[in-house]
Amino acid sequence: MENWLKDFWQDLPTQVLFGIAIALVLWFLNFMWNNYKKINDFLIRRRNRQIKDRHRKGWQMMTAESNKGLTRLLLDHYSGTNSADLVYLGYEYKNMEYREYPLVTAKDLLLLSSKSKKTNYKFFDGQPFQSMLVNNIDLNSAKKYLEIVGLNFWDSPIYSLYSIEQDLSSVEFTSCNYNNLRFQAYRYSFGSLSDELAQSVAKYGIEKLRKKWKRLDRYWPKRKKLLASADDVVSKIGTSYYCNRICAGGTLALFVMDTQENGITDTAFVIQRRSQKVSDEPGVFSVVPKSFHTPSVDIRKEVNPINSIYREIYEELFGGEDKPEKLGYVMPYYYRSQSSGVNALMEDNGNNHELVPLGILWDLVQGNFHMSYLFYIKDISWWNKYKDQLRVNWEVDEEVTPLIKLSETEKIIELIRDTNWAADSYFTFVEGLRWLCKTRKIKGRQKILELLPTLRITHLDKRRR
Repeated sequence: MENWLKDFWQDLPTQVLFGIAIALVLWFLNFMWNNYKKINDFLIRRRNRQIKDRHRKGWQMMTAESNKGLTRLLLDHYSGTNSADLVYLGYEYKNMEYREYPLVTAKDLLLLSSKSKKTNYKFFDGQPFQSMLVNNIDLNSAKKYLEIVGLNFWDSPIYSLYSIEQDLSSVEFTSCNYNNLRFQAYRYSFGSLSDELAQSVAKYGIEKLRKKWKRLDRYWPKRKKLLASADDVVSKIGTSYYCNRICAGGTLALFVMDTQENGITDTAFVIQRRSQKVSDEPGVFSVVPKSFHTPSVDIRKEVNPINSIYREIYEELFGGEDKPEKLGYVMPYYYRSQSSGVNALMEDNGNNHELVPLGILWDLVQGNFHMSYLFYIKDISWWNKYKDQLRVNWEVDEEVTPLIKLSETEKIIELIRDTNWAADSYFTFVEGLRWLCKTRKIKGRQKILELLPTLRITHLDKRRR
């Protein structure tokens, strides 16, 4: 050892190399010390860019359901026995492949137009989901994610579905309110399940995830905590269905009107394809109106979902303000004075239109509920008086004609065959047209009925992976 050290200190080239090495190490450490913040910021920006790119790519893959892979993946994940005996939906076509949709429900809650019982909508003061969120949600990380991908929203009040009586005599909602958060409490928890799904789909691909279906909890840790099984989506105790969690969601309706142009009568409906600029379901077809079930002023008085439908007709079809809390209204039905067309519908007590319930569904992406309706205006005088006031909002792809008449058979065929639909909207579109053509003397109704696909329901516990 001593000889080695002696030789080292007598060997000039070795000493020089050693000195250079020490100098380089010191220079590197000094560089890192002086530039740590810049390097760290660069790495953070790179990571955030990857997150944002995956979010966009994942949503594109998720909404491009021509591959059907995501639907199969979710249905397989939630298959098996469950207390509510849930069924999932599919459509069978004459000249097309059978399609499944990531929508589940109970038979009692499907095709409600045949059930005449009046429903009592109630507000439940309790909040059964408090302990779940305390233990399972990192609000800060969820908030940071939305900031990275550039999604903005305001923290407005929102309803959470709590219980449904089997005979539909009663439906209860509660307030989605946690830790002084309202809509954010939903968006940071169950609303973020779609973000986690988009990230995994973009990173690994749907087919790889399907092959790893036994270990999906590794890829979906948040889903494992919040929505692990079908009973977490909705459960049944006695004669009631329960959602003991934040279960946000809303109403959607196929908006149909009897029309008259140049003495020719027809029936028309409004459809939209969402703009690629929006963050939620970009580029997909959707019915109008469609929205979260939220109160505008009074959370107890507006608990009936019909209030959200009327308000969304005002906002989405009559150009109404969609941020009413900034306007400071004190009356819940303020929009009646803002739109004569909406007021004419509300004050006529349903004589000029029919609101037909089609079903209550849950999607498997976020666990949201969807109350589906047909909104049929049968009074031609309403069309003649207010047709020029109808307009769609900024979220709509301007290349798609929003008003389609039942006499335009080719356009309807294209819509039926198109795979790029929001699942809940497709159900509402098809079943709304089916009810209309079966029960009302609509021109060309038999031809439309022949075009519509057949609804198939399958029990989740009968599904085989």
